[in-house]
Amino acid sequence: MAEEHVELTIKSTSGSVKHRFGVEERAKRVLEYAIKHIPLNPNPPRPYVMRLERTGAVLDPNETLARQDVRDGDTVLVQAAEPTDG
Repeated sequence: MAEEHVELTIKSTSGSVKHRFGVEERAKRVLEYAIKHIPLNPNPPRPYVMRLERTGAVLDPNETLARQDVRDGDTVLVQAAEPTDG
């Protein structure tokens, strides 16, 4: 049985790109793709946050796309992490 795929638009303030991912891939693959192809800083001062535009949910990089309700045609926003007050 062939793996299901989703076509995602990945957006950041530096640009956007579309790519097809397997639904069983971990969300960190989306971030790795964005870093390479938008391109984004591979070593940001704070980790990037991935947010599903449709729901506003933050994606767990270590969880699969399917388990996080990522659907074909969705847009994933890659954002700089919010600074925390110390």
